[in-house]
Amino acid sequence: MDQSKLVTVARTDDYQPQWSTWTRRVAAVGLLIAVAYVTTLLAPVMGLLSMTFLLSLVMLAPIQLITRSLSVPYGIAVILCYGMMILLVVLSFALFIPASVNGINNLGQEAEQRYSQLQDTLQHYTPDQGVVKVLGIRVDLNPFIDPVRNFVVGTDQEASSDATLISASDLRQVVTTTTETLTSAVSGIAGLVSTSLLALFLSFLVLLDLPKLSRALPGWIPPAYIREYTLLMQQISSVWNRFFRGQTLIACILALLTWLQLTLMGVQNAVVVAIFCGIISLIPTIGGIIALVPLSIIAFLQGSTVFTDLPNGTFALFVVGVNLVISQIVWNVVAPKILGDAVNVPLPIIIIGVFIGAALGGILGAVLIIPMIGTVRAIGIYVLRKIGQQDPFPGQEPRGSLGAELRNYAKRVV
Repeated sequence: MDQSKLVTVARTDDYQPQWSTWTRRVAAVGLLIAVAYVTTLLAPVMGLLSMTFLLSLVMLAPIQLITRSLSVPYGIAVILCYGMMILLVVLSFALFIPASVNGINNLGQEAEQRYSQLQDTLQHYTPDQGVVKVLGIRVDLNPFIDPVRNFVVGTDQEASSDATLISASDLRQVVTTTTETLTSAVSGIAGLVSTSLLALFLSFLVLLDLPKLSRALPGWIPPAYIREYTLLMQQISSVWNRFFRGQTLIACILALLTWLQLTLMGVQNAVVVAIFCGIISLIPTIGGIIALVPLSIIAFLQGSTVFTDLPNGTFALFVVGVNLVISQIVWNVVAPKILGDAVNVPLPIIIIGVFIGAALGGILGAVLIIPMIGTVRAIGIYVLRKIGQQDPFPGQEPRGSLGAELRNYAKRVV
């Protein structure tokens, strides 16, 4: 940097004319209002921005690793990492889509067979079969079974006897409903794919321009605040990095244990189901519970190739029970050691935050809410200590290459 520029930065306090205290306060309030207004404008694309940020955070670590290990320029490392990621995504889809199609076809066939069996059972059902004894007490289940029987058997009989009486308006209604459902599904999938591709491209541009941004940062920060800014940014970065690494490792552990469980219990398509459960488990706190839903459905529809004597309903409960024990052990024993003090937030606040994040941002909001809470906590502690005229980071100094660069810059300009 030019010496004249350093002198200019160092002597900004002597520059005249300066705004009055009242003018600076009005400008600060106006700036806060502008930030709030811009935030409302960005609300429609907040999902895209969140996905861009998440992809940038994920890709930064391997880019830095390649830069340090292979001693290649940063830009080339960015291109290599994104090229490898795109290749892995293409290969994963090439392998995953056929397995998914086969799995869906098998599930459809199983569901059709189970429905036919249910129809046969309900057609020969008698009210005496709905009365069971529990601990010597007679319990009548007919009030619950009769509505199901009337719906399944009655619908089937009406469809077979009155098939010729279907009016043209009913047919148009069925066609319209089916068309709307398919259109909505296709639109949702197309929107998700386009948003993901745009977020991938934006994250590529952000990471490609990151060194330029890092070099420009010192010029935006008053020298007296460089230490505090650097420590605050490093603390926030540590929260996100530790959280993401911990969640990814936990999801991999759960996916591996789920695959092992399903394989030993004789559930088909164990790999696809385990991967899906691992991805859902990335949602903090409630992800493991949500993953039990598809797990129970698949176990109920497909049954077991090992426990062939067990009814499918009993087997589904068995699978869910075993998986629930596994997930509870992982979340209560393994997860705290992996995550450590990544966010240092009480569990009730995390649970409430997950529901708020899911309501505002869907699954992506539920995933990102915990590190966002940790970020708000770090900034809040910093602001409160500054209000109390205390050192926000007593006895701490910036670490790493960025910290060294900013310290050297502060020494030059002060």
